[in-house]
Amino acid sequence: MKVNVTIYGVAAGSYRTQNLLKALLDTKDVNVFFLNVRELWGKKTLFVKIQQMLVEAIVVAKSDIIIIPAVEHIYSYRYRLAKFFKKRIVTDFYISYYDSYVNDGNRLPADSPEAKKYYNLDREAILKSDCTIFLNQAEADYYTNVLNVKLSEIKYQLIPLCVDSRGRGKNLYASGRSNVFKICWWGTYIPLHGIEKIIDAVKILSAKNVDFEVYLFGNSEEKSVGYREKIKQSGLDHLIRVENDKSFNNGALEPFLINNCDLALGSFGDSSKAKTVFINKIADAFALGVPMLTMTTTAIEQLLSTDSDIIICNNTPNDIADTIFNVMSDKERLLRVGNNGFQKYESIFSYNSFKEKIASLILDKL
Repeated sequence: MKVNVTIYGVAAGSYRTQNLLKALLDTKDVNVFFLNVRELWGKKTLFVKIQQMLVEAIVVAKSDIIIIPAVEHIYSYRYRLAKFFKKRIVTDFYISYYDSYVNDGNRLPADSPEAKKYYNLDREAILKSDCTIFLNQAEADYYTNVLNVKLSEIKYQLIPLCVDSRGRGKNLYASGRSNVFKICWWGTYIPLHGIEKIIDAVKILSAKNVDFEVYLFGNSEEKSVGYREKIKQSGLDHLIRVENDKSFNNGALEPFLINNCDLALGSFGDSSKAKTVFINKIADAFALGVPMLTMTTTAIEQLLSTDSDIIICNNTPNDIADTIFNVMSDKERLLRVGNNGFQKYESIFSYNSFKEKIASLILDKL
């Protein structure tokens, strides 16, 4: 008998949720429903709202398992509806909103009403779930500690990041086909990444008489203004290029990285979260087979061999610059780390690995 599984939330813009939907569709003995009420109905009249409530209730009632996908767990009524119909609930706890706004981003005071609201929503999502998915043990420990949840008293499963397959990077510098060392960072302009330190490291590296270029690929012109000003004031316009029009989503970033990325940069932030998590861009670099330089985190130490899979440095501009300078003269190491990272991608962060874990959770473990 097939299991009826409903993904209750938005998939647009979330590779993880898109891969979750695909994994369930590819799993034998599972019927999959996708309930995306926000996108489906848009602006609502009273009549449409009543229709929406009926459709939601019918779909949930006919389901065996309700999955609340990544970043969708703050809609508490979905938990109430699933509980009313006595359905099993799985939450993919991708981030803590409370931690992101209060501890990592410093955007909300911890004692503010809004922060308390996010704290309660985060906490209740875990406590009301029959199983919570965390990306790794480090993040399971960290988020439950932040939210005052005893990990020993909840059921949870570790399912790492899933990254789409990419073309293999050409690693032109390491393979001796280019004399210019091209360094790339991509992501969002948030404190966790420590972009200011990258810029300061470039300033230090520029005095070492080596030929290199740096590309920063963000997602917001507005949020990049401060970084552009810092680059200009530091006299680094000729070395650092900031672009916000290339992403994996629009298809422009991947070919650039394949042809130009000799070293990928990770995160160098100072927050507790920054020192704990495993960021997406590491898995992206692994999928491309290009070497990654980042600071160490608890999750990295749990998942990788930091001697061979990734290049680690302290999160200070001096150490970032010194490490880049040293690896530029060790092309064999660059190639080896890129290849080892790709092997880690296939075994841990690929779609096939993700699908096996999702199928096991739904069919065997829950």
